This record gives sequence, structure tokens and C-alpha cells, in this order.
Amino acid sequence: RLQHGLKKLSLNGDPLAGAAPRIITAIPFINIIEQTQQVYEKVIGDSATIITHHRLSDLTVKSDNLEEMTIDKRLLEVEAWEGDVVLTTFVQLFHSILTGKNRSLKKLNKLAGSIVILDEVQSLPEAYMPLLAAVLASVSKYYGTRFILMTATQPRLLESAEKILPEVPASLELLPDNKKYFKELRRTRFVPFLREKLDTQQFLEFFMAKWQGREAALVVVNTIKRSIDIFTALQPILAAVYPEVKLLYLSTNIIPKQREKVIALARQYLTDNQPVVMVSTQSIEAGVDLDFDLGFRDLAPLTSLVQTAGRVNREDNKEPYAPVYIVQIQSDNSYVYKLHNLADTKELLAKYSEIPETEYQNLIDEYYRRVLNRPLSSESETIWNDGILGLDFDEIEKFKLIENAGEVVDVFVEDSDEASAIANAYEELIGGKESIDRQLFAGLIDERMLTKLASSPSIYERKTLLRVIRGKMNRYIVQVRLSRFKDNRPIEYAARNGIKSDLFWIPPGQIDDYYDRQTGFKDEKGGAFIF
Repeated sequence: RLQHGLKKLSLNGDPLAGAAPRIITAIPFINIIEQTQQVYEKVIGDSATIITHHRLSDLTVKSDNLEEMTIDKRLLEVEAWEGDVVLTTFVQLFHSILTGKNRSLKKLNKLAGSIVILDEVQSLPEAYMPLLAAVLASVSKYYGTRFILMTATQPRLLESAEKILPEVPASLELLPDNKKYFKELRRTRFVPFLREKLDTQQFLEFFMAKWQGREAALVVVNTIKRSIDIFTALQPILAAVYPEVKLLYLSTNIIPKQREKVIALARQYLTDNQPVVMVSTQSIEAGVDLDFDLGFRDLAPLTSLVQTAGRVNREDNKEPYAPVYIVQIQSDNSYVYKLHNLADTKELLAKYSEIPETEYQNLIDEYYRRVLNRPLSSESETIWNDGILGLDFDEIEKFKLIENAGEVVDVFVEDSDEASAIANAYEELIGGKESIDRQLFAGLIDERMLTKLASSPSIYERKTLLRVIRGKMNRYIVQVRLSRFKDNRPIEYAARNGIKSDLFWIPPGQIDDYYDRQTGFKDEKGGAFIF
């Protein structure tokens, strides 16, 4: 089916017709890349080379020519996208186009003649949609690139390019009768309860009144603080009334390795039909393949509500129209989302007591009609006119796909022997010694690459090794907003062995002082914080 679809994209007279184009799949969030890679490997097998590129990429994974490849060459292969199929993130893709930095630009040529799949394209920031749409249209025109925009909530991206470009290339709907399929869906329904704002206790009362104790329930809120408050309050309630129910917590406040374990555990419970309650932030919306019986969602823009609904009755094997209750928990959403997006969503929901999934598409169309009618954002206008057309690379560098909502620090949680081994290897590289102890890298990089590694590596090998080790280290790192960090400041990394680093450190013997094994980094003051 994929081959058939790709043939449809090769137009008559196209010089690339008949060639095997490179396929580049870009995903908004790192946490679903591994899941996507497994699917691609299952489908493609050994018939093509798959490159996975993001900041946590493991450069030591298998390769057909690994026997002849040193680790620095492996880095070049990954960063230059030297593969038949490339899996990457929106950040890597768009910051490779909108940049003047050589390191990012060295893969730009790989877009020529390629098919680029943008998954969950609605995740692009609204303020940048006209800019990015104009960029995609221009790359398609001059590079012969084909873009496939995939989402259940199509944001009319190419139409937004008309705010910038005098002429936009024609698009092709790969599923022309898609509205028919949406109209046949009976999996979920929105049930809005937005008459008043709830605090944590009121929400818990609402939750216990709607949940029967036997179903798998998903609770998605807008701030980490609220998620921890709800999770902590639910623990004694469930222990007393429903001791057999499993309670799970998921957010970016826990290290990536722990998030992987939580998702795997949730999948197992759901497969075994065990009653489970998961309390989460928006991190579960990013393509996480879980299937709950009902959901509860703090008010968010419509597209986020639909994403949460996608984790309820996902496989359509439960009772039809499973409820997704929409509430407003105080003013948490104002910390995260634009007020006009919230106002539009609330106004659309206010017309209904219940909204079946058959009507979701109508709501989405109206929501994006309103988005499209807004004036061109200053962010898109300035970067396009001054940066791209004016060749002002300083202006282009202001493009940030992910907003920095406050200064953050990286805290390394040394909670296992593996974490300690990675930290030891990290120090070996940044300690300033000319030669390194190669045994410290055993088990961390491929043994065949290890045998080729010189005891006094070149500057390029050292940089590549550091890139590999920092990628592995990131599985034990939680990013903490500076405002929270000040209230429970961990130890500077230099206290570990005198090696200076920009990291902070939670030692093995002090984990409980700074880090909760279930909910993550501890904010002693309890101030408001997001994501």
C-alpha cells in the first residue's frame, strides 16, 4: 500500500519518476520515535537502511557496514542522513532548513527528491504555521520534495501559506473521502463539564462519581504540579476502596527511562484487562499507543482534547461512545496555552451537552477556520521577510520550534549501576586526559567499534563519543525549571569526582532527598510549573 501511495506522488514527466526516493519521517516528540522505528523495521526488514536521528540517538546500533565503520564515521552517517529511510523529529527537520549553521545544513541536500512524512502535523506551533507552510511549499517547488501531512486533526497548513506566498502549490488528498470514515467512528464522546472551575478535591469527587472502579481510566491535566497533587491524593483513596486497582504516573518530571517503564507497565495492565488509573500530563498525547476505557481531560485547545480521546477506546473494541469528560481545573491551562485557543474551544464545546465522535471533524473544521482567519503572526512575518527574503541569518536563528518557557537546568539522577557506568565514561571524556580507559566504555558502545577506538582518540572521535554518552545520559536526566530548582537545589556535578560540567547531580545515596521514585523531581516549595 505504501508503494502504491508513493507511485501516486510521482507525476508524469517528473525526472524522479521510477527512482526510489528517500523517505524521511518527522515526528513531533522523541518519546514515540522508538515505537515508530520498531514498526518501520518490521515492515522494511533488511531491504533498506534506516537512520534514526534525534538528540537521544544511539549511534552504536547495528549497521550493515559496522565492521568497517569507526564511531566518528557513524556520527557523520547519522547527522548527514545517509540512509534510505530517516526517522527524525520536527526540531531536527525544521532547524536544518531554518539555520545558517554548517552542522545542521549538511543534511539539507537529502530533502531533494525525497518523500517527507510529517506525522501529527497539528503539533506545529500556530504562530509558525504560515512560515513553515511557506517553507514546505518552497522546498517542494525548488527541491522536488513531496510532503505528506498526517494527522486526525488536519490544520489546513498549506492554506495558511497563502498569508505569505502569492501562489501555493496544489495539494493532493490521499484519502479523498476521509470525512466518510470519520463519520463512521463511534469510539468516544466528549462530555463537557465547564460550568465552574474545580480545585483538586472537587475534581477527585467528580472523578470518583464517574469512574466505577473497574475500568481503565486516564486522567490528563495541564501542569506537573496538578498531576502530582491528583496522583498523591488518589493513592490513599484507591488503597482503601479499590486496592486491586493499579495507579500509574506519567510526565516529563520523571526521567525518560522511567517513562518507558511506566508506558510498558500500562500496556501490560491494559492487555491483561487489569483495572488501572493513569495520571498524566500532555506527554501521553504524543502518539503513545495505549487504550483506556474512559478519560478525564483538563480543558485544553480542541486538538489536544482530540489527542486525549485517541487514547480511549483506541482499538474500537469496547462499548461505543466511551466518555471523555472535559473539566476546567482552576486556571492551570492559562500557564500552558494561548487564551484565544482556549476561548475558541470553550465556545465550541458550550453548544453541546455531549459530542459524539461523529461530530469531531465538524468541530475541528470550525476550530481551524477560526485559526486561519487570524492575522499573520509577527513571528512568521518577520522571519520570512527579514530572515529568509532578506538573508538575515541572525533573524533566522530566532526561529525556535519549541518555546523556552523559562530557563531550565539538567539534573542527572544516578539511580542505578548503569547510570553510574555512564557517568564514569562521561567523566573520562571531559576530564581533560589525553588518553582514555577504553574499558569504561564496554557495554556502552558496540564492541566492534570499541576495538577500533584508540586509547588517545582524535578530537573528532572524542566529540562523537561524548555525543553517544550524553545521549545515553539523557535517559537519566530530568529538566527542571530554574524557578523550581532554587527551592530544592541538587548538588553540582563537580562534587562527584571534581569534574566540571553544566549538569547537576543527584547521588545514589540521596535520591529520596531530591527525587520521588514515582512522581520524579521534588519541588519542596510546591510552586506552579508546567509540562
